[in-house]
Amino acid sequence: DLPTGTRELSLTTENGEVRLFGADMKSGQPGVILDALGINGASPSTIEGCDAKLMAEHSQRLAPDLIVMAYGSNSVDNKSLTPERLEQNFGKFLRRMRKMAPQADCLVIGPGDQARRAKGSGWRVPESLSWIISTEKKVALAQGCAFWDWQQTMGGHNGVFMGIRAVPPQIRADHLHLTSFGYRLYGDVFYESLMLLWNSYLERQ
Repeated sequence: DLPTGTRELSLTTENGEVRLFGADMKSGQPGVILDALGINGASPSTIEGCDAKLMAEHSQRLAPDLIVMAYGSNSVDNKSLTPERLEQNFGKFLRRMRKMAPQADCLVIGPGDQARRAKGSGWRVPESLSWIISTEKKVALAQGCAFWDWQQTMGGHNGVFMGIRAVPPQIRADHLHLTSFGYRLYGDVFYESLMLLWNSYLERQ
């Protein structure tokens, strides 16, 4: 046990190679614990390259109540991807995640509205974005997961341009990533959405 208010923990190795996968720093008090597995440039297929046994062991140890998965933006520029292939791959991915933590609820966050610069025609929302979102939603609901439509929350198709022009701006100049203000804004909206669902659930009990 560590004293309350501890801000720094040092580990010293004596010999050999040490691989540290994580540290449990829970206080023992009631509250919400968030574990994030953020991998830049990841897609559902990225998880296939991970150690399945190790991920399962960590999932069992964490025993999460909710798993939130956000994918799609990195698939927009994949020219070889088709709706059928995405449905197959995303379904396989969700089944694997559900198997690792069968006790947990699951929620899929679709990609937000975004644009790419087209030669001679300025910025445009990619045509693939709509079917990526609809396919992810279809697969999520089929697997018993909830789905949060980030694009619709941004105002729907072409909502990215409203975010660019907003004061302060919500979207960066690359028409893809959000500003710090934008991330806080949509984080708050996402939280409010979860709380509405939770309160609705409690009312039905």
